[in-house]
Amino acid sequence: MDFLLKNENVVIEAKMTSDTLKDRKICDELLLDIARYKSHPNCKTLIIFIYDKGDYLQNKGGVIKDLEVHKTAEMDIKVYIMPV
Repeated sequence: MDFLLKNENVVIEAKMTSDTLKDRKICDELLLDIARYKSHPNCKTLIIFIYDKGDYLQNKGGVIKDLEVHKTAEMDIKVYIMPV
């Protein structure tokens, strides 16, 4: 967990892509994080920020879709990739 805004029930998770951390691997890591945050008492919204300065992600829209589909009634998930 990179940031916890306890009063707002928001967790912010940040990742940075690299030549060894691309689409599949970053999704795998974040899916593990999502599973862990679902049981966190102060995580009603999970914001995922992926910094892709090196343009390593081949399918940014797919990454967003693959992660946001795991939102539940108890936990919303928003994914942002910069730069787009």
